[in-house]
Amino acid sequence: MPIVPAFYPIPTGWHIGGILYDAEPPDSPQLDAPPLFAAMAVRTPVFPVAAMPRPIQGFRLNCFCDDYYYRIHLIPDRIAFGSIVTETTTEFTIWNSDLIPRVMTGLDGIPDGLTITAPDDEPAPWTFAALEEQVWSITAHLEGEAALDAKVSFLFNIPAPFLHVSGNRIRAWPYLPNWTESVTEHLEWLTDVLTSTSGAEQRRALRQAPRKRYEALFFAEGEARNLLANQLSAYGGQAWILPIWPEAQFLKVAVPVGSDFIPCVTANQDFEAGRVAVLIEDTPADTFTLGAVAMLGNTPLRIEAVEVAEVKENGLLLTRTLTAAIKAGTRLYPARAARLERQPELKRHTDRLYGYEAAFEITDAREADLPAPQLPTYRAHPVCLLRPDESEDLTDGFERALNILDVKVGRTRVKDVTKRGFPLRQHRFLNANLSTLGSLKSLLYALKGRQGALWLPTHMDDMTPIRVTTDEFLWINPVGFILDNVYRQGRQDIAIWLKSGETLLRRIVGADFDGGIRLRLDPLLPRPITPREIARISYLSLMRLADDDVAIEHITGDNGISRVSLTFRGVRDDLEAE
Repeated sequence: MPIVPAFYPIPTGWHIGGILYDAEPPDSPQLDAPPLFAAMAVRTPVFPVAAMPRPIQGFRLNCFCDDYYYRIHLIPDRIAFGSIVTETTTEFTIWNSDLIPRVMTGLDGIPDGLTITAPDDEPAPWTFAALEEQVWSITAHLEGEAALDAKVSFLFNIPAPFLHVSGNRIRAWPYLPNWTESVTEHLEWLTDVLTSTSGAEQRRALRQAPRKRYEALFFAEGEARNLLANQLSAYGGQAWILPIWPEAQFLKVAVPVGSDFIPCVTANQDFEAGRVAVLIEDTPADTFTLGAVAMLGNTPLRIEAVEVAEVKENGLLLTRTLTAAIKAGTRLYPARAARLERQPELKRHTDRLYGYEAAFEITDAREADLPAPQLPTYRAHPVCLLRPDESEDLTDGFERALNILDVKVGRTRVKDVTKRGFPLRQHRFLNANLSTLGSLKSLLYALKGRQGALWLPTHMDDMTPIRVTTDEFLWINPVGFILDNVYRQGRQDIAIWLKSGETLLRRIVGADFDGGIRLRLDPLLPRPITPREIARISYLSLMRLADDDVAIEHITGDNGISRVSLTFRGVRDDLEAE
């Protein structure tokens, strides 16, 4: 067996043992020598040891407890109030994790409109015992800068972290509109429409949700006029909490202070979790404190904004309890963050009276969670059979793609590019309440402005039946009918309105003379129909909105009446993608 050269490593114990026992480590023995300590050295006890005979270099390593102890903790160290729509209070904890008492002499960096309160409202200085936690409160008031961004320092005799406080103060718009004129709501989509020379269209929606605007007429008199001028001067460029005036309701029961639930109607209302509702009492407020009053003429009314945690069928669950009792009859509005689209032009009617129109753009608009419209379908597109409001004259017409060359001298040259007339049709909807308006909004959101298409009848007496129909043919009076029109845009499909209330939608696939005009229909009629059974026959056209801006005229505010006037333009149904 060969011999392998090696050495014997000196254990750490030799070094320590040499110090304690006054012995030197031996030379490294050969592997073939017996590694017995007793055979190599003799221990001589030298206890007690007065001091280490020589210094040992070293340092202290951080351990797990150093991450938590011997310092001041803020829990949490960041407080984000978000949208400050009312006086808001929250709590945080100061923990002295040191093993000895610490003293805080004061605070620094507190901006206007922010209050920090010690437990039991004790004055400075504040003593924290070893390992003591104290719960403090912080309150954000409506008064102060619009943007809250502060770093509050706590003055201990050791380094301490700062508290980062942020938020945006949004004041409720305190002026109620004058309902002598309607409040107008605008829904504005944006559609890119590419049209070919054949009249075919490619339509692309550029917004997932429409921009929303409200316009209303206001009057401000006396103290309200002064308040308006001061607010526009100081806060005219910031966001406001805008009550949705057309959706006002009056609370039927009183709500006590400290409650977190408001019984109310939520169906067909614009309430949503995470957003705000506004309460305005009909009793005069005591003061003109900013953000605490709403102005009805020259009368200050108490106003309060509340955050909605959950929308239930019978009311609103709030994120914070009410700071004051609410009386029965108080106005309740859904609300949205909005900004003035333009600064109002104040008209001086007298030395105490302003009249002005204000337009607000909703800044937190997003895709509305509306149900799909419940409409019948015909040839892969929905059909709107609602009869229009004819209290005022409606307009019909045709749009043609004409290229006009006019050099101002000589003749004007005109070219009909598509050789088609696309029907234009005005349709006015009259909504008796918020429920019918909600159904109309579902249709508008489904159309997305000019992008979507639907079938729309003329609702006029376009054909006169003269004989009993069969299941395949319909005989009509030839007066005013042109055979060439059968296959033209907006003249190929019809709606047959029966006096029984039934509506039959059919396509004309052929026409000839046979004791009148005989129209061949597809699909077949369910049975023969006499002229006495038919209320009217109207042309049916596939159409889209002619404009992306839809104006809803709200006539009254309490679950009220509204009116919408729309203009539709025909599209080529034979080229529309299903």
